[in-house]
Amino acid sequence: MRTDASARTVRTRRALAAGVVAAAICGTALTAAPAYADGTAGQIGIGRGAVDSLDHGSFDVPVWTDATDAAVTSVTMKVLDGGQTVATRSLVDGGYAWSLGSGDQLKLTEDGGTLPRLGRYDVEITATDSKGDTLTRAEPGALDFTLIPLFAAATGTNGPVTGPTGGVSLEPAVVDADHTSETVGGTLLGQQPGSRDLVPLAGRTVTVAMGPTWNEVDRTAVTDVDGRFSTTFAVPQGLSFTARYTESSDAADGQASTPERTPEYHSSAVAITATADVRRVLPGQNVTISGEVHSTLSATSPGLAGVPVVGSFEGGGGLEVHTVTDATGHFTLTLPGDPESGGVWTAYVSQPFRSGSVSGVVVIPDESLFTSVASAVSADDVVTVSGKLLRTYHRGASTYGQNVGLWYSPDGRTGWKGLAGVNLTSSDGSFKITANGYLDGYYQVRHATSDQLVASNGPIVHLTRTNTRIFQMYANTARAKKNSTLTLTGNLKQDVGNVWKPFGGQYVELYFQPKGSTKWSYLGYSHTDSTGHAKFTSKAVQDGRWLIQYFGDGTHFESDAAAVYVDVV
Repeated sequence: MRTDASARTVRTRRALAAGVVAAAICGTALTAAPAYADGTAGQIGIGRGAVDSLDHGSFDVPVWTDATDAAVTSVTMKVLDGGQTVATRSLVDGGYAWSLGSGDQLKLTEDGGTLPRLGRYDVEITATDSKGDTLTRAEPGALDFTLIPLFAAATGTNGPVTGPTGGVSLEPAVVDADHTSETVGGTLLGQQPGSRDLVPLAGRTVTVAMGPTWNEVDRTAVTDVDGRFSTTFAVPQGLSFTARYTESSDAADGQASTPERTPEYHSSAVAITATADVRRVLPGQNVTISGEVHSTLSATSPGLAGVPVVGSFEGGGGLEVHTVTDATGHFTLTLPGDPESGGVWTAYVSQPFRSGSVSGVVVIPDESLFTSVASAVSADDVVTVSGKLLRTYHRGASTYGQNVGLWYSPDGRTGWKGLAGVNLTSSDGSFKITANGYLDGYYQVRHATSDQLVASNGPIVHLTRTNTRIFQMYANTARAKKNSTLTLTGNLKQDVGNVWKPFGGQYVELYFQPKGSTKWSYLGYSHTDSTGHAKFTSKAVQDGRWLIQYFGDGTHFESDAAAVYVDVV
């Protein structure tokens, strides 16, 4: 609907066609379109089953039926060992798959179950639907009834263990100037299927790695009867440790690893504090990081003079800025803003066995641009603009969630105002905006600066069509006898240079709205003569409003008109 129109009725073809009831009006029977028939009866399907990755005593299998008038009613699983059934379970519908119910996991006989050993078992799945149809599928080797490897609490020779008992961390202890080597160890366990009891994995070879920059060869260590292992490294400052183990056998199947852990350097640890001078910086601008280095981990301890400090943006192409603290322990670093960095900056002390770092975030949005922008105004004044908002230098990176607004100006220079906006829901930056427009105007899509993207504007586009209107919309009588013939006329004109001129030879349609109804019914069509005059005849069946409507074309808007009311007696 045009927002600058006043005191007029504007209707779209969709609105008029939505409630077509022409059969009652014109006396013509309407034949309903045939409904789509249901598909033929489907069949039961059984997918590939598998154990739960968190518990090899649990089992899931997708089961379905393609029949529209049936549902799967029961699913049974048999576990076979050499052709002999060792377990039978009724599975529960979990929505996405049929699974063992809570507390119904498969277990070893030693844990109160019926499976005699660890290893692989054949599985047979039988499904029944509500029509009584049954399907059985053999799943050889689908049940991986094995231990799941995992790491438990870790140890360190140079200080207390900080990881919790039963946790999954590998924790080297404190390394300092007096202790430059570290014996790193832990415990490798296997989680039993079903019971989830933990048992030692003895005689396994665990890989322990130190990294990332000293080119140390990975060490291996063999677990003892309790699953424990250890190996010793010389520890330069700044390295980290991880442990890894993989097994695929009849006893255990899976991968285990520990989070990366870095030693602490307490004997010479210092405190470093710093802040950035801005919260958000545009590409090419600089960020100033100011801070202090203190002699202990307390920010109130004396400042340290002459300490090398290195600052950089993470992911910023390796560019580092170096400085040295002054006599009071203060330092300043100037870093160039780089969108590649993600805005995460770090400043750290660069001295052997004297450690300390601080980090923070400034927002560095990417530059952006609009591309493939297409604009159009429909016959019923709806403006549609589509296109893409992209990152200028990273075209493939997502712009999901960014806001794009549609703006309007009467002259393309002044008086801009926002009409509508959308948040991008596609990672490729695609958008489509629709809004009620104007008879004549200029439109532009815009993106304001956000924490992700710098502001950008699309092209300014001039959109207009010729306005049309039905003048002198009349019925030959305001009070008609029932089933008598009504004559309805109107003159279609177009606005040419602010002068309303006849618009001849145009296709127009007649609609009727019964009294008390909100629906319009299509009654027929005609063409205007050379003077723009249109004429219709129709039966007066009931009270209501009559309307002649022109729906526009590629250069004209839909017509405005006032409907006429006829009282039928």
